[in-house]
Amino acid sequence: MPSLDPVFPVPVVATLVLAPALLLVYRAIRGRKPVPRWLIAPIAVLRFAALALIALLLLNPVEPVSRTAPDFGTLFLVDRSGSMGLGPDGGKSRLGEAADWVKETTRNLEKNGTARVSVRTFGSALDEAVPPDALSSVQANSPATRLAASLATLADMGKPPGHIQIISDGCVHDRGDLSGVLGRLRAGGATVSTHTVGSDTPPRNSWISRVDAPRIVRAGARVAVTATINTSGLPEGSPLALTLKDASGKTIQQKSVPVAAETPCTFEFPAAIRTGSYHLELARIPGETSFRDNDSSFTIEISSAKLRVLFVDGTHHKRKIGNTGLCVNDLELMTMAFDAAGDIEYLCVTCQDQYLQAPNLFQVSFHNGEMLLDRNVTFPTTREELYKYDVMIISDVPVGNFSKDQLQWVVDWVTERGAGFLMGGGYTTFDCGHYDKTVWEQIIPADMKAYGQGYVEERLPPMRIPKAARSHPIWHFSDNPEENDRILDSHPIWQGMVRIKRVKPGALVLATRPDTGDEPLIAVQSYGRGRSIAYMPDPNGGWGVNFTKWAPPGKEIVGETIMLGTGGSFRFNEANSHPPPGVTLKEHPSPYYAKFWVNVVRWLGENSIRWKRDKLAGRALAATAAPGTGLPVAAEVLAETDPAALESLSVGARLDRSGSPRVNLEYDRDRREFVGTIPVPESVDASEMRILFDTTVAGQSHSDIIPVTVLATNREFSETKPDRRVMEEIATAGGSRHCATPDEAVAMIADLARKAESTALEAWQRPLWPRWEIWAALAFTLCLEWYLRRRGNTASALTESASQT
Repeated sequence: MPSLDPVFPVPVVATLVLAPALLLVYRAIRGRKPVPRWLIAPIAVLRFAALALIALLLLNPVEPVSRTAPDFGTLFLVDRSGSMGLGPDGGKSRLGEAADWVKETTRNLEKNGTARVSVRTFGSALDEAVPPDALSSVQANSPATRLAASLATLADMGKPPGHIQIISDGCVHDRGDLSGVLGRLRAGGATVSTHTVGSDTPPRNSWISRVDAPRIVRAGARVAVTATINTSGLPEGSPLALTLKDASGKTIQQKSVPVAAETPCTFEFPAAIRTGSYHLELARIPGETSFRDNDSSFTIEISSAKLRVLFVDGTHHKRKIGNTGLCVNDLELMTMAFDAAGDIEYLCVTCQDQYLQAPNLFQVSFHNGEMLLDRNVTFPTTREELYKYDVMIISDVPVGNFSKDQLQWVVDWVTERGAGFLMGGGYTTFDCGHYDKTVWEQIIPADMKAYGQGYVEERLPPMRIPKAARSHPIWHFSDNPEENDRILDSHPIWQGMVRIKRVKPGALVLATRPDTGDEPLIAVQSYGRGRSIAYMPDPNGGWGVNFTKWAPPGKEIVGETIMLGTGGSFRFNEANSHPPPGVTLKEHPSPYYAKFWVNVVRWLGENSIRWKRDKLAGRALAATAAPGTGLPVAAEVLAETDPAALESLSVGARLDRSGSPRVNLEYDRDRREFVGTIPVPESVDASEMRILFDTTVAGQSHSDIIPVTVLATNREFSETKPDRRVMEEIATAGGSRHCATPDEAVAMIADLARKAESTALEAWQRPLWPRWEIWAALAFTLCLEWYLRRRGNTASALTESASQT
């Protein structure tokens, strides 16, 4: 039953109430009377009612409350995750230590009759109860340590045990959720203590922690795949065998990897002709804790799109082919190589006058070496038209053929779209073509000399190809290293070159002139997202007269040069445009020359994003995704060419899984792509997953889907060091402490049991004044009294004013 528990003595409360009540009576008799007079009684009643409510609050009405505490018990929560199976050679595992600890503690508690005891295990989730004696037969095989999830299950039961003792090595995977669930347990009357098992003995294990491989390549392209190997518990220096296999299980390469904390291993191999999967296998070591993370797979997609080349050359020569009666144009020697490659298409344009500093570029076709111009097709006149190509090769064409906008488009094309650019030497390129101090000088790996200073027309000695550069894809003619060296050493001499000030920092020199202090002849570099080459000799023509004949010994059939003129002397000779009847070329007349230019185009176009995707190209910045981590991704929007408009686009990415959130990617101005990180849930158990990219450009929706291999790593064996600090923090947050020995645990549990017994029946007085009904009544009474008094005073004042007038 409710009763009163006055804050002050009753006489004091009576005095505090009666004094204002007498004052109210006096004011009602002697004070100004409200109009109309009938308001006097309601106002007085409301004032006395307010005083009565205040008196009630001061008298502090209360009601008795009691609570009976539940019976006290202790739950031993034992970790059975994979890391608990670790232990020193010949010694007990961590789970074995935990079983012994629980057994001894339980025995001592039973002797003292201190408390009820139960045992449960946990790993990825909370397990059913087990008898204390049966704990030694439990297997430590759970793939994860989800302590917070297991404690949350206990909290959801409604009446958690009075005391929970956690026995673990502290390698908890859901630490971020522990704070909230420990708070719930404390609110439910449970305390949490801990005990740490295990020593810092790293397990014997090796695993593949990361694989980096390109997503899309061209058929036959040189592919570099890097796998990162981690080890623990192995003597440093011990070799590990890492094998790369194709989808059929055939070994592509095998390498020996030294044991270290983290070791990258790179495989280089030619891509297949079709999209295929590859498999990495790390040799198993006797005694390893887990073999699940010794394998990893990935997929390399082969693009069926052809590379598109802009071939711009002002040379007007043709060559006789042996005694066949056939002639082949110098430019045709390169386009024939592109045709034979099968994955390259091109637009070949030439200038009618090689020395005219004005636009005069037109498409050219070849007819028995003769050149026929199509004046309806010229060099691209819009940015969008240029962006339909992947590579540009230019030689012997002066700068006057291009507008300022066209020059800048090419720079943007290389830096933003990953295109390739080669400037070849000749009479009207580099400084000789007035390209010094133009924006094209920015993108090639050479600083040009001033106009006219670079021209050198003389017989050059055999070039030297540095040993370090011979492995470059441009110099790849044979898979046999010795045969490849013989082919490179047979490279013909040139009849001229363009000299430069220097090769830019970061560029790679592929060929030098040995008689002038290794003066550079060919240099390559990455520029922005693309690639570029400074080719100081001439790709063909007079300086390249011998180079165009490059063929195996005894098979040189390219003969003498026939000049076709330039400017006013340049004509298409219809009479000479027909080959002899029935005579055709069955193969390229200069096979090594052809192979060189195909290698050049493929290398230059490797980073071009046009042939990878049409509108939106997404990619993962790592070939594999690790569960429980973030996967960095990037996306390139090809449907929009305006850099300013790109920044306003909304580009997103998400996992192709139900409930996966869309991550908004941010535009990176330096990289010219949208980047972000997608969270990979720890619960992912598939070997592969897909990432969806999406955006909208000019009202049109675009999307891309890419596959990503899920790395089969096991965190139980990559994070194995016992973490006592974490266990101590859990005990502190749980309202108890960390126990090092069974005796310490027994004493602590006995103390908790005594406290629980002393508070088994608790009773107290709960105040009633915080109830909202009392405060609402008081507020209503005061407001109504104010309203009536205000109305009466206003009316009385108006009456007095009227009487005075």
